[in-house]
Amino acid sequence: MEMEVELIIHRLPDDMVAAVLCRLSPTTLATARCVCKRWCSIVDGRCLLRARTDLLVPLRLDGIFCNCDPNNLLEPRPYFFACPSTARRIAGDLDFFLGINDHRKNADRRILDHCNGLLLLGWDMAVVNPATRQWATLPPYPEPLMSVQLSSPPAVEDEDLYPRFYLAYDPMAVSPHHFEVFLIPDLMVSYKCNYDGQSEWPPSPYTAHVFSSTTWVWEKRSFVRQGEPAVTIDDAATDDNDRHSVYFQGALYIHWQNNSENCLFVE
Repeated sequence: MEMEVELIIHRLPDDMVAAVLCRLSPTTLATARCVCKRWCSIVDGRCLLRARTDLLVPLRLDGIFCNCDPNNLLEPRPYFFACPSTARRIAGDLDFFLGINDHRKNADRRILDHCNGLLLLGWDMAVVNPATRQWATLPPYPEPLMSVQLSSPPAVEDEDLYPRFYLAYDPMAVSPHHFEVFLIPDLMVSYKCNYDGQSEWPPSPYTAHVFSSTTWVWEKRSFVRQGEPAVTIDDAATDDNDRHSVYFQGALYIHWQNNSENCLFVE
């Protein structure tokens, strides 16, 4: 009898299987995804799990990484706070990335950004997953280019820019191993820029360098602003604090200079 049922299921078209699977609870649907390659393809191809993330049990907080002293060049490393049981499962010391006799043992381990369990480390530009102990080193990033975006003469010279990086990663996407890194520079407040202080910032269209794990290259990508400009260049150049981002439902929300917020639609 079980064999007959199995044969019937295999004969069902994908649309019918998807109609049945989408009626399952989120946790059961996640389990069903592992039954066979066909079901996995159906669940991922139709984003069935992603459509049900609002019903999933909230993620558990296993630990916290902290850059206690990000300006300490002698020991550029984060600290991991967690209970002992969690510390045994998650490699908070990041030794798996550094290696024992590897040239990375003195690598910069400061966390530049994080997103959904992935860490973006140091100026060596490595994306690390402490839970799975997997990591990847990114190719060298390009110099920020803003002068090409503004009217002649350029409002901001390239040397007036300080690179900042923002990580975007969605584990529930069709390709769960795909991530992107956005290079969004700040205006350097320590230099006297040759700019028109009343120019809008960021300009529109805004062109930024984006690294994609799909192509494994840095490429230029343009974004068009919706609504009024956030600040002027004068406003932006008065703030040199650290900034971070939040990736939510296909959009990257960046804490911009002068405490403004901008949203880049990734998808």
